[in-house]
Parts: sequence; C-alpha cells; structure tokens
Amino acid sequence: LENMVAAEPGEALWQKFRLQPDQHEQILRVFAPDLSRLDLYVLDDHKLITEVTTGNTLPQSEKPLSSSDYLLPLPQSDQPLDVYLRMESDHQLRPHITPSTAVVLAADQGTTLLYGLLLGGIAMLVLHNLIRFAFTRTISCLWLALCETLLLASSALFLNLLSPWFPQWHSWQTPGAYLALILTAPCGLMFTYSFFSSRGPHPLHRLLLIDILIVGLCGLLLLFFNSLPLNLTTYILVALTSLSILLVASYHLQQGYRPARLFVVAMIIFNIGTLLILPALLGLTLIAPQELVLAL
Repeated sequence: LENMVAAEPGEALWQKFRLQPDQHEQILRVFAPDLSRLDLYVLDDHKLITEVTTGNTLPQSEKPLSSSDYLLPLPQSDQPLDVYLRMESDHQLRPHITPSTAVVLAADQGTTLLYGLLLGGIAMLVLHNLIRFAFTRTISCLWLALCETLLLASSALFLNLLSPWFPQWHSWQTPGAYLALILTAPCGLMFTYSFFSSRGPHPLHRLLLIDILIVGLCGLLLLFFNSLPLNLTTYILVALTSLSILLVASYHLQQGYRPARLFVVAMIIFNIGTLLILPALLGLTLIAPQELVLAL
C-alpha cells in the first residue's frame, strides 16, 4: 500500500494486499474524494467470501459506513486473507489506503482535531478581516477575507468534508477545489495591490494587474479545455502569484516601508514550504493527500 502510484483519469487502479488475522474487527480506510467507483474483493484461498461496491456514483445510503472517507469493514478470519481493490475515477486518482481496526478508528480523534483547527483557524481569520473592514473601511481587508474564504472552501473540498451533505456534486468536487484555489490568486494579488496603492503608482504594481489577467485567462482555458493538466496549471499560477507578491513587497521594504516586512516574511515561508512539498505535489514522493492539504 505504501508503493501505490497515481492512476490517470478513467483508468482502473488495482491494489492487492494480505490481511493478517486480528482479534478485533478490521476496517479498510480509503481517502479518495474523487473516487467514482470502488470494488472490494476478499478471498480465502481463491474462494470469494466478501464483495463490496461503493463510490460517488452510488447513492449515499449504499455506502458501507457514513463518513467523508470510505470505511470498508473486512471479514474476520483465523487465516490470512487476500484483499483486492479496484478503483476508478474521472480525475487523476491518488488514493490513500490504511488498514486499521474498529477500536483504533474509534479512539483516533487526531485527524478530526487537525481538520477542526485548520478550518476553524481560517474561519476566524475571515471573521477578523470582515470586522476590520467594518470598522476601517479598508478595501484590502475585504480582499484578504475573500482570499481566505476561497482557501477555506478549497480545503474543505480537498479534504472531502462536504460530500456527506452534497453527494450529488461529486463530479465537481475536485475541479471546484482547484478552481477555488486558483481564485485565491487574483484575490491575493488584489489584496497586495490595494495594500501598497497608498504608496502611489509604481510600474511594479502593473505586474500585479498583469498577473491577474494571466490567472483569469488560464482559468478560462481550464474551464473550456478538459485536456489541460488541472493540478499542474494550478500550482504554476499559485507560484507565479506568490513570487510576484514577494517581489513587490521586497521592493517596498527596501524603500523603507516597514509594513511590507510581514509580506516578505510570509511569502518567504510560503515559498520555502511549497518547495519542500513540491516533489509530493508532482507525485515524485509518496505523502498522504490529507497531509499535503494540511501542509498547503
């Protein structure tokens, strides 16, 4: 399971592993938000003893257990069993599969706590900037709140937290997550532009407006051409945005504008963090998708 590679859109991904006996009920946890269909086969010495079919194309009531992940109960046996998984998706499929026991899953609240801290922290930032805008009427606060709102929506979609409430929107979940992430780019650029506009016009400010135009055109291309790589294009646009913001902020800091130092520090941390997880984003190293979302 640790050596699983991504499958291209429309391709079936097969995975086999050996299930060892355990005194507790065992459950297979599959994290794959854009999974269209999943077939589970459990064999005991070439004899089929369990078959389960689930996926986003099936009604929510037919899922084995209600959860944002796929939780598949496995049969108990005194002998090792062969487990086969067949997974299919309309998008690039990169599932994260972890066998566990019902006791461990019931006691493990760490993932839920991390999700709550992530989404709750972003929501508090949105509320903070809306309150600042209400008192100061500073347009940059509104742009920052909008940027954080889109980031909140993108994180929730990537973590598959909305599928239990909106199962009919499964086909739009992955494109919607990337689209929300792309829209954070022009919002971040407009936040930077409005923040430094008080310093007067400067040619570097036009760079931010040009970047907004580029992001908008690329977003339209992604909407009309399904053959374009959605994830790679998103990463390139976000990288372009972060480097442009860093360039503008660094210039103003060099000119003695001290509020720009927070921009510079934030963008340096963001770019270093992105470089560290870039191999995983490109599929060169294997990291759990949930951990990638939390890192981003």
